[in-house]
Amino acid sequence: MNGRIYVASTPEYVMSVGEIRAAEAEIIRDGISESELIERAADALFDSVKGLCAGKRTLIVCGCGNNGSDGLSLALKLHYHKYDVSVITVGSKRNSENLVRYKIAAEKGLVTDRFAGADIIVDALFGIGLTRPPSGEYLETIRRINSSGAYIVSVDIPSGLDGNTGRILSEAVYADTTVTFTALKRGMVLGDGLNCAGSIELKNIGIKASGDCLTGCLELYKRKRVTHKGDYGRVFIIAGSRQMPGAAIIAARGALYSGAGYVTLCVPESLCDVFSARIPEVMLKPLPDKNGAIVFDKSSMGEIAEKADSILIGNGLGRNSAVADVIEFLFKNFTGTLIVDADGLNAMAARQLYCSGAKCKIVLTPHIGELYRLTDNTGDVYSDAVRLASKNGCTVAAKSAATVITDGNKTYFNVTGCAGMAKGGSGDALAGIIAALGAYNDSLLSAALGCCKFGLAGETAEEKYGQEAVTASRILDELRF
Repeated sequence: MNGRIYVASTPEYVMSVGEIRAAEAEIIRDGISESELIERAADALFDSVKGLCAGKRTLIVCGCGNNGSDGLSLALKLHYHKYDVSVITVGSKRNSENLVRYKIAAEKGLVTDRFAGADIIVDALFGIGLTRPPSGEYLETIRRINSSGAYIVSVDIPSGLDGNTGRILSEAVYADTTVTFTALKRGMVLGDGLNCAGSIELKNIGIKASGDCLTGCLELYKRKRVTHKGDYGRVFIIAGSRQMPGAAIIAARGALYSGAGYVTLCVPESLCDVFSARIPEVMLKPLPDKNGAIVFDKSSMGEIAEKADSILIGNGLGRNSAVADVIEFLFKNFTGTLIVDADGLNAMAARQLYCSGAKCKIVLTPHIGELYRLTDNTGDVYSDAVRLASKNGCTVAAKSAATVITDGNKTYFNVTGCAGMAKGGSGDALAGIIAALGAYNDSLLSAALGCCKFGLAGETAEEKYGQEAVTASRILDELRF
């Protein structure tokens, strides 16, 4: 049942600081000097900002390393093309490339100490190698940039961000635009990275990109004209309770709208009237319950495990010990794809359930809080997600503004989506989408493609309704494959 998801375009990458450093070292070994790389970066920057800076006073704030060298070279290029540009430098321990460019900028009269009056500020203070909190004049400079009222462009990564985790090390620049080279950096999309980076422009300066892929390269094959519903999987969704019936309905809609051939909603028997006819295309399977919460019934779960291609469990089930019993049973008796979300993840964390040794393929879809309940919470979302997937032999989709989707060996980053999606029900919709795709596709690719398309649908819904009026149902209405 695999193979219906394919790579539709050349992947774009997200790289760690170490991966970027290794790629830079490789091109230097091939004969490209460090100075030439700086000039390539400055050319790329000039191409990005020349229209923005036309007729404006531009101030470039430069540190003492290679990020500052990029900024100094940009200043010289703008000067040679008759732009109104000046430079502020911070620090005194310049590397050799920086010192050469600083002397030329000083000779040209570009060096100043005046922040006031700048229309555009280019942040070339720190690059991806920052590992400790900025302090002293560096911290004060970051504060002055942020309070300037100017349009801010960061070079490669906003100064003050950890290049791997996106953690703000003390304070960081909040850019309107970040011009980055070779690939997105992990720290630009994780943690506070997307808040600090603004719009991101990626520039190729000849360094080979590799590493983790963005989800935008994935697509579904078009269905053949002669086909039937049995080709597209049987999805069973174990969800809902008296307090949270809507989660089950939203998850079912997510599965329906993502191509599942059959969707069966498995809900507490006493609440069947609540679900009846709410989604006419969905079948209902009553489950034994007590006061509107499911109880573990081996016979019912055995029937589901036998019939399903994929099973989603957790949405709106509440804090209920029976949920962990069901998950343990499915680990041992189900051979399809099991997606565990929401209260299913809480049940796993409470009972310390592990997926290793399970018969089924497993996808865990935690938001950041749930991820940390399942791990030792290092604060590094990427590392925690990879470790959780490796330990459990499963796929993990760690959901946030940027989602890390990994099986422990290969990782995708999803950066589609918008602030309007931060609403109750969004996770339920996404889980249903992944359940539908997982019924007949590879688990990792299903989770990655599902996150990508759901994020794109969210962007469309936000454009249509505005941030505040986006809902999970409205997002699903915009879902397209």
